[in-house]
Amino acid sequence: MQILKYLHFLRRFRQLPLVIILSICIVLLIIIKFHIHTTDYHRKSALRFIKDKKDLIDNADDHFHIKQDALKYMDMSSSLESDYYFANITQPECRPRRNIAFLKMHKCGSSTVQNILFRHGQRMNLTFVLPPKKNLISYPALFHKSAILKLPVKYYNILTHHTRFHQEGILEVMPEDTTFISIIREPVTMYESLFTYFRIPYLTGIKGHNSLETFFKNPERYIFLARTENAYSMKNPMLFDFGMTIWNMGDRDKVIKMIKYIDRTFPLVMIAEHFDESLILLKDLLCWNLDDFVYVTLNKRSQVSVQTVTDETAQRMREWNSGDVLLYDYFNRTFWMKVHAFGTKRMAEEVRLLRQKREAIYETCIEKESDNTLRMWRPMGIKVGDFVLKKEAEKNRLCVRMTRPELIYTDILRQQMVKKYHIKLP
Repeated sequence: MQILKYLHFLRRFRQLPLVIILSICIVLLIIIKFHIHTTDYHRKSALRFIKDKKDLIDNADDHFHIKQDALKYMDMSSSLESDYYFANITQPECRPRRNIAFLKMHKCGSSTVQNILFRHGQRMNLTFVLPPKKNLISYPALFHKSAILKLPVKYYNILTHHTRFHQEGILEVMPEDTTFISIIREPVTMYESLFTYFRIPYLTGIKGHNSLETFFKNPERYIFLARTENAYSMKNPMLFDFGMTIWNMGDRDKVIKMIKYIDRTFPLVMIAEHFDESLILLKDLLCWNLDDFVYVTLNKRSQVSVQTVTDETAQRMREWNSGDVLLYDYFNRTFWMKVHAFGTKRMAEEVRLLRQKREAIYETCIEKESDNTLRMWRPMGIKVGDFVLKKEAEKNRLCVRMTRPELIYTDILRQQMVKKYHIKLP
């Protein structure tokens, strides 16, 4: 009797396995449809963000004429849109990165980023790519391993000194998983800073107070007269540091090709005008702690050493450095795409916390700022800011390291590498 009931039960539910299979299929179809919808939503959002150029430009700093310049070069965007943002909707597991090559760009706030990397690498006992003396590697030639302090290791961890970018050369001394990062600045303000800091008026024989205006009335002539091997870096200096030869800078297609290459190679190009936001994106990329990115601004000129730039001269500067304008406009737009992907509210909160920590550091460490200390290297006639520590902060390791100038810090790291690997300096 029990067997008959059981058989009846089986006949009643003999379609159950099919029902279960159909139910599973329906659930899977719903999940797939939801995933496609979500991915398509993100894709369309990113596309809208690319195509809504006016909103992107309005987010930029009007003081630096970004709106005017970017609108002039908007036609470039269709040829430079990157698939990076669509390929990285799902972020990989966050693991702190140890191998970092920072292309230290001249006059872009890069000394402050370098100090952050110095402190982290020193604390983690990492191995630095260092010049045997001073603070340049190969410059103005492309990076080459023959120009570094040779250590008995196969690979180094951190490169953060001035050099010209050469990926193949760098990967001869750094691992394949090296993260490449850099920072750029609005071309007019960057060039004004470079012009005075590198004493271009002296090198080109220009006299008088309006040296910048004089130079840009005939820049080719003055570069020809320049008494320096760095004359090649006086046009599109940011592209020059990225490794582009000056002979190709007049070819717009080759400039665009170079920008595409930089975009593929560097997961983050920071923007000096949005420094704190850049550091938050860097923190997210490197998977470090917020405390690692607390800073004081290093190697900053005193305001009295900044030249006034007229609108006419600024336009001539942009025309002269048209490649750098394309470079900056592109990465300024993609920078805000990264901020959008990161989350604007999340970004605002993390920037607030970073600035809060900076205020605490200033309160703890800094007695005053000064532009006449003996620690800072400065060109003749140029005032560069430094910090005087509070008496009680002079033995505070963080305060000391955070305010340490590049040349002094480089000498200390060089001696530490010598001691660590039991070598002698050349």
